[in-house]
Amino acid sequence: MKRIIASLFLGILFQCYSIPVPGSMIWESLDSNDIIRHRLQFVSDRALYAAGGVVFTYPFSFSNPPIINVSLQSPGAADPSITYSAIVSNNSLGSCTIFVTKAFNSEGVTITEAATDEVLVSIFSVEDPF
Repeated sequence: MKRIIASLFLGILFQCYSIPVPGSMIWESLDSNDIIRHRLQFVSDRALYAAGGVVFTYPFSFSNPPIINVSLQSPGAADPSITYSAIVSNNSLGSCTIFVTKAFNSEGVTITEAATDEVLVSIFSVEDPF
């Protein structure tokens, strides 16, 4: 339990400085009467969006393409009439590319790519256990 808390604390601390934070966690599964433990690697990172997509390069190579959790945050005051969406446009063993669109109502719904530095993109990539 102490290792998990320390890992999460370090992850939060380093993410503030936009440093990719690698780590691992233990996943337990039941198989008949056995408990099987799997070590899953993960990476947490964040960056301001850049036009064309932001590329996150992992500090190690996953054995399978990872599962990616993406969150978007407006660096300034959020405009409630704009909705941002993240698209994982590339997911490989060593990196992923996130593309961000925005939708807003201007005489009908308009969908465009988010501008450079318009949103902060955070990822949590974890090894796929299956």
